[in-house]
Order: sequence, then C-alpha cells, then structure tokens
Amino acid sequence: VRVSSLEQAVEFARTHPPISRVFVMGGGQIYDAALRMDAAKRVLLTSIEREYECDTFFGLDLRGDAARSLGWRRKESDEWREWTGEVGDAKMEEGGVRYEWQMWERE
Repeated sequence: VRVSSLEQAVEFARTHPPISRVFVMGGGQIYDAALRMDAAKRVLLTSIEREYECDTFFGLDLRGDAARSLGWRRKESDEWREWTGEVGDAKMEEGGVRYEWQMWERE
C-alpha cells in the first residue's frame, strides 16, 4: 500500500482490519511528525549508552521529568517482552557498544 502522508497511513490502518500495529521508521522529520499525532501511543526505543557525533536526534526527550510532563511512561522490561514477543534481556552489548531496548507509552 502506498500513501502520501502519515495521516493517510493511520486512516488506512484504522479502516483495514486486521492491521493492529503500525510502525514508523524515520528519519528525524518523520519521527517528529508521527509523535505529534494523537495516534502515537507507544515508542520502541533503542537507547545507546554512549554519545556519538551526529546531526539528527530523536525529537522526544524521554529523560527524567521531561517524559512524564508530556504524558510518556517507561514500561518495564517484561511488558516490552510481552508486547514485542522478544525473549532475553533488554540490555545488550555488541562490538563494545552497550544499548537497551525500551518501551514507552503515552497515557
């Protein structure tokens, strides 16, 4: 299916069951647009525990009180595993880079 906007994609998903999950895979501008939509209820985030020189950033600050003030709550690892169907630890290390898979939900 090809649509020309995020709004059309969400509408298509709503009107064509059994589509139950829609994933947005950015760039930065696409993430920003999706996060402004009321339909954005969950973020699956890979949090890298190291700073890198870069020019694009995830548009939602999920650290500390900033996330809570915007209505986002971090879910526990067991909730992440249940929702994604993944097994094992949410904290990983590959090639010396430590990261953690996180799930956030908007209330």
